Amino acid sequence: MNSDQLLVRLLIDGYVVIPDVLDADEIVEAREAFERKVKEHKAHGLSWVQLRSEESMVYGTCHPKLMAVIDAFESYYDQEAILCCHNGARDAGVRESYDEAEEARMTGFSADDLRNRAGWHDDGTVLKGVRDVFSTTSVTALLYLDPTYAHNGAFITAVGSHHLHFSFGTRGDKPYYPDRALLLDNCELRPVPVEAGSAILFRAQSWHGVLPTHLKHRRLLVQCFCAKSMFYEMHGHNVFANEAANLPEEKHRYLYGEEDGWAKQKTGALQDILYMQAENSSLGSGILGISMWVNGKKQELSGNPKEWPYHSPLAAINDGWRVIQFPNLALLMNEENPQGLGCEFILERRRGE
Repeated sequence: MNSDQLLVRLLIDGYVVIPDVLDADEIVEAREAFERKVKEHKAHGLSWVQLRSEESMVYGTCHPKLMAVIDAFESYYDQEAILCCHNGARDAGVRESYDEAEEARMTGFSADDLRNRAGWHDDGTVLKGVRDVFSTTSVTALLYLDPTYAHNGAFITAVGSHHLHFSFGTRGDKPYYPDRALLLDNCELRPVPVEAGSAILFRAQSWHGVLPTHLKHRRLLVQCFCAKSMFYEMHGHNVFANEAANLPEEKHRYLYGEEDGWAKQKTGALQDILYMQAENSSLGSGILGISMWVNGKKQELSGNPKEWPYHSPLAAINDGWRVIQFPNLALLMNEENPQGLGCEFILERRRGE
């Protein structure tokens, strides 16, 4: 499938498999690099900082075959893709305790196993303090260095479960999380086995887990991407920043703040963010909701609209804020989309530049 076809599956199913991201030689190089670092750090879970000196790990980061689909995904929402978090690499295999006979006895999982033994969750619940629209435009890439099997160690997903997430009454500010039983009862619980060198992309709102494994190795790289305009919502989490020196120049477009220069990032230029839900797409329109982040902390604003600091996007602009995202008209509420996000303006204010 081409990148457009892969995008359609990601949008509909909530996940997609990208085959042959790495070739056979690249897989061997990546495995050897991983094992060198395991020996050096005496750990099976390695951070980006521990891995970034290895060329093969850098090569797999923002790999062009991944980014062709991720770029298309973010473009669907009229956004640009940014690498917001690199969770390094890990081996979830049994390694030294591997028993070939034990692996041979793993023949499959019952329906109860699929429901109760996979550790079901969605990544939106892990990210504290972010809005639902952030999760909507976020995607994770799992790049596998070893094969997995439907009866042994596979990623598993509740197909289409991201459709059960929507902003409940607050137009993007407060996530709605579906009832677990309702979701598992009504979505197909699908194991997703992969070959070594393949990748799985899945949306932050897609419920997923991992089936029990008796594989000797289950090594993979984990990268998370979001919309550039919403990167700052990752403040307080494991953000990926100030890494231009460790990635080749052609990948700098996926690093937040490149257009401003990394020196400004390192010297502490701060970005405040203002979200305004307006009555319509005009800059002078009144607002229905507002939230503000200053110095990386969400500000406690009055519930009384008369006490809000601004009463229109234009008033905020006149006070030094700059619009970085205008309302996406495709997300407006209408008869066919009653859960639309309305006319949301996102503004920023930089200090320390």
